[in-house]
Amino acid sequence: MSSTGKATLLKLSNPELDKVMGGIPLPSLTLIVGPNDSGKSVLTQQIIYGATKQNLRTRCITSETKFTDLIRQMDSLSFKVVDSVKNGHLRITELQGESLNWNVEVSNLYLSVTDKFIRSDKLSSLVIIDSLTCLVTHASSEDVIKFFTGIKRIVDSDKRSIVITLHPYAFNDDMLIRIRSICDNYFKLSIQEIGGKIARGLEMRKIRGVSKESSEFLTFQVDPAFGIKVMPFTRAKG
Repeated sequence: MSSTGKATLLKLSNPELDKVMGGIPLPSLTLIVGPNDSGKSVLTQQIIYGATKQNLRTRCITSETKFTDLIRQMDSLSFKVVDSVKNGHLRITELQGESLNWNVEVSNLYLSVTDKFIRSDKLSSLVIIDSLTCLVTHASSEDVIKFFTGIKRIVDSDKRSIVITLHPYAFNDDMLIRIRSICDNYFKLSIQEIGGKIARGLEMRKIRGVSKESSEFLTFQVDPAFGIKVMPFTRAKG
């Protein structure tokens, strides 16, 4: 806690994960990148759950699943958030884009609307977008940079936090480097094979306020009764 009594770290209400990660700095802009089935959604659900435990008013903008399916998924992982939905501390907005014919104009329009929506949502101290892939894949580079620069200004001026997930194919390497430079935190997810079993890898490459010569890396599995279960293979990567 800061001297003003406000939390400066978002804990995820997962003792194993919090021990390794320490928490997500507040306020900050966080980018989470990973392929399909690498754990992006379960990590964002863990973040949402941690936020509700800290009574942070949270907005989740989801293009990955429907409202009822998201609540059901979280409930199956013991992330009980129904009460937070009922009292308004957690609000979920579906971003429908499956039937759209995505092109530069449509993508840029959606980015602009999303920016305005976040700016207008003054009640939410945490906004999560899972995921932004469909909006940026066909957007112009200039509008993508404009969007990320704009929401970083929201973080800095309004002292709010924003978490965005993306698939790695959304950007080329040069664009990803530019986007990472705008963000305060950058987490990279991957799929690992350990002892013949499939696990997920989480590499914390950048965390605001933490100066590190190497990135922290952990492996985890999704426990149906617990959520994210950290495996004993955490290490530092050069």
